[in-house]
Amino acid sequence: MGKKGFTIIELLVVIAIIGLLASFGMSNLIRARAKGKAAKAISELDAIRTAAELYVSDNGDYPPDVDRDIPPGIESYLAPGQWPEGPWNGSVYDWDNWNDGEIIQVTLRMCPISGTCNPPFKDWTRYSSMYYCITGNCVPHESYPDDPGWCVNCPGSKMPDLN
Repeated sequence: MGKKGFTIIELLVVIAIIGLLASFGMSNLIRARAKGKAAKAISELDAIRTAAELYVSDNGDYPPDVDRDIPPGIESYLAPGQWPEGPWNGSVYDWDNWNDGEIIQVTLRMCPISGTCNPPFKDWTRYSSMYYCITGNCVPHESYPDDPGWCVNCPGSKMPDLN
């Protein structure tokens, strides 16, 4: 009767299988976390839109454009939070009122004015921002019309691949 126990090969095979299963689980967890942040961003973009509409009903017009911030006066219509910070590190909400009110949108920029970008999208060159169109023919940035960004409420728009 021989010794009972596992051989080194059997142990290595079991460790390799556990490692593969763990890597599959981690990649799914990372993807689910990114989708959760995207859902939070969409909800916050919609909350800013709602706040802007309440602002208009009280003040008669949309607030002017601001750079990488929400407009003064709109925070009283928003739930408490870290405005204008977005869900991803370094992301900020940006109120856009371009062409004398022709384009009104809320944008989530993936880069602060100064600092390092931390893009959540695999194809960073195509999706430098997410935006929620309120009026007009919205674009990710008036200076970069070729960048499609991701319009979260435009017909036919779909979520890009997330890391």
